[in-house]
Amino acid sequence: MRIGMLLDKPFPPDPRVEAEANCLIEEGHEVHLLCLQEGQESSREDRAGLLERQEPSRENRAGLLERQESSRENRAGLQIHRFYMGKTFQRKMSALCLTLPFYDLWFRKRLMPFLADNRIQALHIHDLRLAREGMWAQRRFGIPWILDLHENYPASLAHYAHTRTLLGRLLIWPSAWRRFETRMVREAARVILVTQEAAEELVERTRISVAKVSVLPNVASRAYLERPFVPSPAGRFRLIYIGDTGQRRGTDLCIRAIARLQERIADLELVIAGTSSFQDTLERLVNELGVRDRVHLLGWRPSDELPALIESCHVGLAPFRRSAHHDTTYANKLFQCMALGRALIASDCPAQRRIVETEQCGLVFKSGDVEDLARCIEELHGDPRRHEAMGQRGRSAVRERFNWHMTGRALVHLYRELERAGAS
Repeated sequence: MRIGMLLDKPFPPDPRVEAEANCLIEEGHEVHLLCLQEGQESSREDRAGLLERQEPSRENRAGLLERQESSRENRAGLQIHRFYMGKTFQRKMSALCLTLPFYDLWFRKRLMPFLADNRIQALHIHDLRLAREGMWAQRRFGIPWILDLHENYPASLAHYAHTRTLLGRLLIWPSAWRRFETRMVREAARVILVTQEAAEELVERTRISVAKVSVLPNVASRAYLERPFVPSPAGRFRLIYIGDTGQRRGTDLCIRAIARLQERIADLELVIAGTSSFQDTLERLVNELGVRDRVHLLGWRPSDELPALIESCHVGLAPFRRSAHHDTTYANKLFQCMALGRALIASDCPAQRRIVETEQCGLVFKSGDVEDLARCIEELHGDPRRHEAMGQRGRSAVRERFNWHMTGRALVHLYRELERAGAS
């Protein structure tokens, strides 16, 4: 089957998109990805990655595209079709795509030749913002489409800085996005979600058939599975948080817990690898609490550096504050730490709590409760054998169940059903 994927950001990196594409390619499907191109130059690469041509594209002062150029690359069998879009245009128009038509029109202009030139038989839409393109392709060309919801986007909107401004509140309405999501999941041939909790909530709210819903978690990539086990390092007891550092992620709770424990645990350190608009607040908090020598704010780190960074620590953190979004999802970092044999301390958001407690691979604390988080840290610091055993249970769970070889079967089965439906 010739499958087209649609993604409204540069690729790589996106571990989920890459893993799904690899699963389908290994099954014998031909997969094409239409995505955005980073930077202001366009290039076309052959299989060896050699540059064939380079053409500039320009962005005017308003961030609107003056000239659109494209590139194409074969990445381990995945055919990548990139188009340049100005960053300002992308940031503003993606936020307003339910209010203004420009984002949809931009993608639709490129989607039409993409579908025709590659004779696409099924369209795989990554996330809600581009769902209208799937509906359009089905109505215009009869192409079935799959809606892959990476997150609870309507719920997460309430936490974004740009939606809390006066202009954001006037133009971006989470309630409208919720209605739009209901309409799109009813229109799509199949819907993919990241957790069972998300699937149950969506089915109950939208009344769609359970049969059209598949669950595909954000499990660890092959790169993590292939790494040999590295024991926890000797010396200082290190905790690590990786990813978006926004307040809703609970990063400030981790810093406050370190401050409360610094008198009782002399060798305690916290590593935070990530960034957000909340970063300056975290920097000030570190200084106010006097923990500059214990808390290391590394900023954004390339994905290929993360495994070694996790291995340099003892325990991984998933301290998210509870919300409609966090309650029905879990992040890559959960399975990344498990894959590398590190115990977890996670907040009690239901989806991640279920994983941690079922697999006995860490401790759970009450969301937003600094004292409870500090208790968990102190427990694991005082019992090295316990956190090492938790890490090994998590590592075994990833190798046996939470990996793309196992969870990818749901994706393969979905496309087999789609093929049979098309043949009948």
